[in-house]
Amino acid sequence: MARAAGLIAGVASATVSSEAYAAQTNNVLMGSEDGLSLVFVPEKITICKGDTVNWVKNQGLSRHNVVFDTDGIPRGVSSEKFSMGAKERLKEEGLTFARTFKTRGAYNYYCTPHKVNGMVGLVTVR
Repeated sequence: MARAAGLIAGVASATVSSEAYAAQTNNVLMGSEDGLSLVFVPEKITICKGDTVNWVKNQGLSRHNVVFDTDGIPRGVSSEKFSMGAKERLKEEGLTFARTFKTRGAYNYYCTPHKVNGMVGLVTVR
């Protein structure tokens, strides 16, 4: 009986620890909290493989997008398929764009219209 309970506990522990059960969603604001600064908040985020990042258009008049640098993402990941279209923009507060990260590594991204203003970010997947 004790052995059976131990086996069941071991299976439950292994199941809960798997990526499907441990995956989280992490929010990144597009624009500062006051809506005045052209930044991603936070600018850098570290997540686990299988986690999702949800970019949320914050208040303010600016329109934002999320584009991944071709040379700044892990090999084998398509920046074109992973990014918003370079001409797509989130216009209204509360609109979102989400991606689930299945490959470990560093993902550099930016907002096309505000990259020159320093609106860049980094997702590190471990």
